[in-house]
Amino acid sequence: MKTREPAVAGTFYPASTNELTEMLDKLLQFEKGKIKSELSERTILGGIIPHAGYKYSGYESVHFFEILHQDFKVFFDTIFILNPNHHGLGPEIAVDDNDCWKTPLGEVQVDSEMKDALAFPLSADAHKFEHSGEVIIPFLQKFLDYNFKILPISYLRQDPEQSIEVADRIIEVNKVLNKKILLLASSDFSHYIDPVIGEKKDKKIIEKILDLDVEGVYSEIKETNATVCGCGPIMTLMHYTMKVADNPQVKLLSFGNSAKSYKSSEVVDYASLLFHDD
Repeated sequence: MKTREPAVAGTFYPASTNELTEMLDKLLQFEKGKIKSELSERTILGGIIPHAGYKYSGYESVHFFEILHQDFKVFFDTIFILNPNHHGLGPEIAVDDNDCWKTPLGEVQVDSEMKDALAFPLSADAHKFEHSGEVIIPFLQKFLDYNFKILPISYLRQDPEQSIEVADRIIEVNKVLNKKILLLASSDFSHYIDPVIGEKKDKKIIEKILDLDVEGVYSEIKETNATVCGCGPIMTLMHYTMKVADNPQVKLLSFGNSAKSYKSSEVVDYASLLFHDD
């Protein structure tokens, strides 16, 4: 089996199994009183998850994964990890061509059946050094106590047309495969910005996300030069939700910035959001 080895273990998150588990436990305990556990009763379709180092963005991430942990209605077969391509390697849309991904918590299989059916370009290079997909996997391994497969897809080109195309293709393929799927859009929000200005700018974008306004999200990012690095995955998740849900809903779970761990006048903003059907 071709295995994608961890690229950022020891930097973005601990390389030791025990230290990683302990860190995830501490993040959960720190945030537990603020987690909207009642949302686990909804039909969960996906989420927006930050992808910075755990000591910066893990406080926001853990909200989504604990809600997912408490959802006993559905065991997901395949979890799509939609992430931006920060390194510029590979095609505009690239599915990883490995058979599994390894982290300090073990290995997770890639869904080869879904990968073949989607027929998107394959590229190991697009994913080899990319942190924005990798950092999500240990959360899944920790918070889901059943077997699941993943399908990492990286976005080099991020615009509404391509984002919608990816969502529509996933929908059409899954009409045939009929799997229980979850879409995770990996994205940080404004980068290296005054915290007041950044929050004001990002909250306007989040309002568009909550309204499921795909074009509005893209326009707001372009007009304000907001550095939302995963806007392509976000737009895919938005379009997917609107197409598959009878009553599509989005909830903001947590919003914060890197100043929680490193005091600075220039911060990176993080948000986690839950997409569901009532």
